[in-house]
Amino acid sequence: EHRYYNMHDILCKVRPMYFYGDWYYKKNDRNYRFQLPFVEKQILSAHPDDHNTFMGYFPHNILSDEDIPKAGRGKKGLLYGKKPEYFEGYESVIQALLSDGFELHSTCKDSTAKNCSFPPEVIRHNDLNPDEFAQLMKEFSFILGFKKPEGSPSPLVAISYGVTFLNPLRKSGGRDTQHKALSRLGFPYTYSVDLGNKTQVVQAAEWASKYRFSSYVPPQFGVESLVSRMSSLVEDDS
Repeated sequence: EHRYYNMHDILCKVRPMYFYGDWYYKKNDRNYRFQLPFVEKQILSAHPDDHNTFMGYFPHNILSDEDIPKAGRGKKGLLYGKKPEYFEGYESVIQALLSDGFELHSTCKDSTAKNCSFPPEVIRHNDLNPDEFAQLMKEFSFILGFKKPEGSPSPLVAISYGVTFLNPLRKSGGRDTQHKALSRLGFPYTYSVDLGNKTQVVQAAEWASKYRFSSYVPPQFGVESLVSRMSSLVEDDS
């Protein structure tokens, strides 16, 4: 038993951050992060959810005066994800984009057990630092998700750089997407796509390259909104 389990005067002031949200006690008995006896609303989450307190985050580039180009990106896109297994079973989607004339990039990393198996036309980027990744973002018209990782901050960062997120359905014909919070944004910032429908994916990529925007950050993910929520939390706990 943890030495602080019975010290409620301490535990009631703790505000753990669980980025992926929807934390609740005993949700996963095999994961230590779900064992501490917190009240659900004590847990801070990066996105609004049904269980925890929304704290959020913001893309750091909005604090700078970067010049983000709106046009001239052409038919360029990023295959989003770093693990080889994310892309398994979607070879035909990738090939359809290449056949339609898209220049595709990837930051996928080979593992000891598996390599990133892409057609030779896909341009690979390994071990980019944050600044290099940011510069690369300015070249793309879209990033295409492959269902995992769910709720990652990268799609929001991409949108802040003027890159449309092609947000895949987790199940063909369903409604849940890889990034639930961003699915509400809609055109021209996100498109929900079915990876089982190559024509739909190519069409969304075409729209992303045609209907451009320079940068967008939803109000709830702005600096002022985050500071306001944080201030309210501190005042409530004081």
